[in-house]
Amino acid sequence: ISVADKRLQANLLGHTNWVKCTRFSKDSKLIASGSDDKSLRLWDVAKKTMCYAFDKGEHKGAVNCVRFHPDNSCLATACFDGKIRLFDVRSKQLVQTYPYHSKPATCLAFHPSGNFLASTSYDETIKIYDLRMGDILFTLQAHSGAVTSIAFSQFGDYFASGGLDSNIVLWESNLEHYMNPTNTLFNSGES
Repeated sequence: ISVADKRLQANLLGHTNWVKCTRFSKDSKLIASGSDDKSLRLWDVAKKTMCYAFDKGEHKGAVNCVRFHPDNSCLATACFDGKIRLFDVRSKQLVQTYPYHSKPATCLAFHPSGNFLASTSYDETIKIYDLRMGDILFTLQAHSGAVTSIAFSQFGDYFASGGLDSNIVLWESNLEHYMNPTNTLFNSGES
């Protein structure tokens, strides 16, 4: 239903179980959705139709969160199986899997630079990934309970996490040290 005229614009059909998350691309041409049916789907906003379904077994559990990369080139999913997956929007291919959470992954946030991705989980951790290196950069823990939300500030110098412990934790990202791969502080190992 649109706000102005209270009329339904479209009913996008295709998932076979509860839809857990939806997200518009930055240019608003696509919608991504994740579901308990273990699929990620892309929808064409103008045509109001599904344009692709990532449902060939890429996900081994419900898709809890989906996010578009800042340049719309890829999608990230947080899955009930604890894995974070990256999909190329153009080629419609799975390009990276991060298997570092030991319990269901709950939320995702791309750093505004597009070089880093943060994920949260029921394992009480936050993981920061270096997308250029394709590996984990940090594991952070400050919540006593599942971490359920995460967001970067506009310029990426801070991020905030929220959890089932009723706390919001504000972090200084310090990721500018990792922006230049020739920097001596740069590494791709888990901290």
